Amino acid sequence: MPVCFKNDGAAPRCELIERPTQTVKGTRCSDIVFANADSRGYYITDYAPETLRTLTAAVTSLSPLERTSLLGDEWWMVRSGRHDIGGYLDLAGSLATDDTATIITTLASRLEFVAGSLASGPQQEQFRSWVASRFGPAFLAAGVRGARDEDEQQQSRRASLLRLVGVTGNDRNVQRLANDLATRYLSDPTVLPPTVAATVLDVAALNGDAALYESYRAQMVKLAASPEEYYRYLDALAWFSDPALIRRTLDYAMSPAVRSQDVGLLLAGLMGRPASRDATWAVIKEQWPTLVNRLDTFQSIPAIISATGNFCSLEAAADVRQFFTQNPVSSSARTLQQALERIEACAATRARQAEPLGRYLGK
Repeated sequence: MPVCFKNDGAAPRCELIERPTQTVKGTRCSDIVFANADSRGYYITDYAPETLRTLTAAVTSLSPLERTSLLGDEWWMVRSGRHDIGGYLDLAGSLATDDTATIITTLASRLEFVAGSLASGPQQEQFRSWVASRFGPAFLAAGVRGARDEDEQQQSRRASLLRLVGVTGNDRNVQRLANDLATRYLSDPTVLPPTVAATVLDVAALNGDAALYESYRAQMVKLAASPEEYYRYLDALAWFSDPALIRRTLDYAMSPAVRSQDVGLLLAGLMGRPASRDATWAVIKEQWPTLVNRLDTFQSIPAIISATGNFCSLEAAADVRQFFTQNPVSSSARTLQQALERIEACAATRARQAEPLGRYLGK
């Protein structure tokens, strides 16, 4: 594999690693060491903390592919417990204004995971404040609506920044903005590009009221023959966090009003949200015979089983395992095993990173 030294924008100087143990040296103290030049190698790099700090400070000197690779490597190090999460968060914060859509989309997913599965108690509010402070300015600079001829990648970047600040950062001003845009979109779909519209509907739903909920339901009836628009609103129903509205969505999911092929999607969406996960799992267990009789065992039932992988505790893993031991679905045995592995891996990451996360947020 090549190890490359970069400096002052000059062409990188690379040396090939050919032995199990090999030492290479830069020529200047200011050299930036990046082991996977152009991200061509299929391996993960374990950088020492001081090297990661240097890379983080000079991250704009890396190409988009290299920045993406570095993010992936560091996330693996966090999940495996080899690195504390603080280094990853410093790197994430340094990329808040990155104009590469893939990078912002990746950060949105991983930081949402941290907020929903790793942070607990006071850490949650601290972490949400950290996200809002780091990514809020980037969102304000980008805005929700770009030029009419903007490509889909940049629309995706805007949507990811909106999700980062409005959902993970729990920024109420951004949620109110999304609510206003969603209300306008309900009557005029041309006000938002499709790539952004789905995220606007989700963020608006987060603290949305019964009136907005009814508007979404009414649109679903109206757009039943337009699959893309219909599913945009169906997915958004899972984002309402008011317990009364979660209950209504669960009742709706179990009613004949929802097409059988959509029940699994809606329940899986609810399982993906921390606010509705426990209530949804309780309904799934209670209504399991009805679900098995009603739904396709090769698509809908596996989707529900897979969604249990959103839990993040050994107690939840034991509960899921016990339930499906008593109610086996032979065609989904592999799906169940994968879900249990995800739960246990998440619980292990949480145990490893709880203290480092607390230290980082307390700085």
